[in-house]
Amino acid sequence: MFLKNSTMKSYKKALKISEYHDLKISSDPHDTFMMGLAGSYHAIHVLLDNAYVAWESQKNNQIGKTSNLVNLLTELSGTKIPAWDNQIQIIFNKKSDDYKSILPKFRKPFQGGGQLDRIKAVGALNNILTGYPALSAVKTDVDAFYTQLNTSYNNQKQNIDMTVNESTAVETAISNMADAQYKNLD
Repeated sequence: MFLKNSTMKSYKKALKISEYHDLKISSDPHDTFMMGLAGSYHAIHVLLDNAYVAWESQKNNQIGKTSNLVNLLTELSGTKIPAWDNQIQIIFNKKSDDYKSILPKFRKPFQGGGQLDRIKAVGALNNILTGYPALSAVKTDVDAFYTQLNTSYNNQKQNIDMTVNESTAVETAISNMADAQYKNLD
């Protein structure tokens, strides 16, 4: 039980312990008792190693998906909304009712708040622009960017779920490793 508790959230530590155990019990090919233990334990070690590698790969993939979303949100607040706002102001004065209908809170919803709030602000802008044919070029860009944001957001969330699944597989392998090592003590 101690081994499970001390390694469950430190996958790297668990893998190192498993590697050490696997090498130690198979170090003397003339010791038939230890080689018997090594034969059954090695398969458990390989499962842990494979689960760890899959988790590490998935974690790295998740980091990439998160980075993509963060970059798009940075682009939204830094270049996209200023460009859209400037194009809208060419058609409608900032104090006009139409401008206030299109951007009632100016740039604020696009430059702050949670990820989903900012994405939904782009979706709302996309919808309202449907009623303004003079802004069709802006709408085209907003629509394309909204699609990019949604795709990136969904990919990132799916990757988080996949990382959790891989993490569960590693934890199961660690538990099996700890049980096998304990049984080797008998």
